[in-house]
Amino acid sequence: MLGKLAGISGRPGVDTGTDDPALDRLQLESLAAHLPADSVRQLLAAFSDQIGTQILSIEALCGAGDLATLAREAHSLAGCSGNFGALKLSRLAREIETACENADAEGSARLVSRLSAAAAEASAGLRDWLSIEGCPGVLPTRHRRSRRAQGKPVSRV
Repeated sequence: MLGKLAGISGRPGVDTGTDDPALDRLQLESLAAHLPADSVRQLLAAFSDQIGTQILSIEALCGAGDLATLAREAHSLAGCSGNFGALKLSRLAREIETACENADAEGSARLVSRLSAAAAEASAGLRDWLSIEGCPGVLPTRHRRSRRAQGKPVSRV
């Protein structure tokens, strides 16, 4: 499943229609189009759980001044966030990675201090997408329209 995810991610130059969107909804729709609904739900839940742990690790590395390891962890967060359409979080992680590569400890620390808020925004956006805007098969049952409400024939078995 992760191999399939990697194959549909990374759409450089995507115009998402806003100046600095938290989420790339087209990326989320692409995930939903290529993966079973339960897999999408599981992956997004795992991502939301994982980023909290990853941010704690990044904060600890920043506090320890380990810029090389911090750069690698930020790179990992950037890629994972991008795969799930969390654009703002991905961009911020890339900026941290670049600051580390430039040996800019102060810049890295300033950027790391913004990670928790960006992660919370991404997680909230993902939850909203799943509960409100998601695609057929991903929406919770209470948000799906019945076949009759969609104007489709209802078979009686």
